[in-house]
Amino acid sequence: MVDYCTLNQIKNRLHIPLEDLDYDVELQEIRDDQEAIIDEALEDYVATPLTVVPQTISDICADLCRIEVRYRRTSESAAATYYPDMREAAMERLRNYIRAKYVDEIAFVVGTDTS
Repeated sequence: MVDYCTLNQIKNRLHIPLEDLDYDVELQEIRDDQEAIIDEALEDYVATPLTVVPQTISDICADLCRIEVRYRRTSESAAATYYPDMREAAMERLRNYIRAKYVDEIAFVVGTDTS
């Protein structure tokens, strides 16, 4: 299986030095969870898990991972305030990608007049 984003992408977003391996197991687990969420959103349009990961999906995955790490390490009140908005923004980017890549493309092909 291909990883949708690298640990280095996640570490960069979290300002964790790339050579710091202390968080790698946790980051891998979080990445697996976020990849499953992405797969669920994509499964009606394309075979999952992806074998080739577009840069947009890679970026969204890394962002979702960053958000999840921050969520786990923040107070409940801060998490309740910021987490839903940040997560929703990342998920909206995913929905926009799906619309642009699959839904609009399908509508174009279906609506094409070949006469």
